[in-house]
Amino acid sequence: MREHLNPSETWQQEDENFSSWLARNLDLLDKILRTKLDLERPVGPFFADILCLNRIDNSHVIIANQLERTDHKHLGQILTYATELQARTIIWIATEFENEHRNTLDWLNDNMNDNFRFFGIELTLKPTDDSGCIPKFTVIAKPQNKYHQRTDDYSETTSEYSSEPPYWSAFREYWAENSSVLKPWEWDEDRHSDYFGFYIESFEDIWFAAWRGANHTQIAAKLCLKGTDAELYFDRLKEQQHSIEAEFEQRLEWDRSPGYSPFPQIGLYNRRITRDKADWPNQFEWLQKTLEKLDNVFRTRISECTQSDYRSPTTAAPENTSYQQRGSDSQGNYDDNLAKKYWFEFQKYCNDKGISLKPLPPELGAVVEKMCGSRRDRPC
Repeated sequence: MREHLNPSETWQQEDENFSSWLARNLDLLDKILRTKLDLERPVGPFFADILCLNRIDNSHVIIANQLERTDHKHLGQILTYATELQARTIIWIATEFENEHRNTLDWLNDNMNDNFRFFGIELTLKPTDDSGCIPKFTVIAKPQNKYHQRTDDYSETTSEYSSEPPYWSAFREYWAENSSVLKPWEWDEDRHSDYFGFYIESFEDIWFAAWRGANHTQIAAKLCLKGTDAELYFDRLKEQQHSIEAEFEQRLEWDRSPGYSPFPQIGLYNRRITRDKADWPNQFEWLQKTLEKLDNVFRTRISECTQSDYRSPTTAAPENTSYQQRGSDSQGNYDDNLAKKYWFEFQKYCNDKGISLKPLPPELGAVVEKMCGSRRDRPC
């Protein structure tokens, strides 16, 4: 009896048979990697052999299979998958690892920011007496738990929250020094380290969150919804998108089924930040202002949309006042403040109705200004 079988002979087509088998036996990886993997569908234009969700931290895990010796092509695909799918854990399974590819995984684990994890796993098959086989996974590359020893922009921790990423520890201190109605969560190692959450009244599955991208070049303030009714609540809020964004005075990003997260999110992103630690106070200021603005706009709407007797809001049309009266006082005299107020209400009404307003071309705007600018006795 041969000591080992050839996996490529057992699974003739690795993209079908082996991936299908592994998807049904993810518990084998859980045992050696200390994960809790749930199978998910691949997303985006690139295809990872298996896309999973790690229930421990709600992060995405990609598994790339190669029933042969590792090569540069698969290494490039793995890095592409990780970028496209926003995966935090990358598992590369092959029958044999070249030293240069093993060293690459070790280098990535030692030098990547945050807590990305790269695993290299060799697969062998041992025959059994009944003509079957037993698969064996051997981890040949893994993180070395050096997260808290990084010396780039993670050189400080706080004593009270020693396990909390230093960025969020500093943010927590900033928040304590700048009073806010929002109350932050206590740090919990089981929570996703990309997020810093805030309570919304008594809701357990709805919260505000500050978010920092894994590459540390973007941040966001978000409303997150979780649980069995998350998509229902998201849809109810989405019905009010135009009025919400008019009140917020900025367009938000609405993700009902984001590929990078297991729950719907609504938020505003800042994609022009630097990794420089000296810029942290500016980032914290932006996050606080944006989170508090989200709270002002969404808190009442959240309470309403979660009620069992919720009714879709109806938008009233502007009051039936003659055109000549818009922007004028009761005597018909032009009032600049009234004109601005009317124009804001008109924009809000158009947003609620889905009517797109476009600015006048410069040449036409100049004509209007010339015609109306000197006639302040009545609106134009």
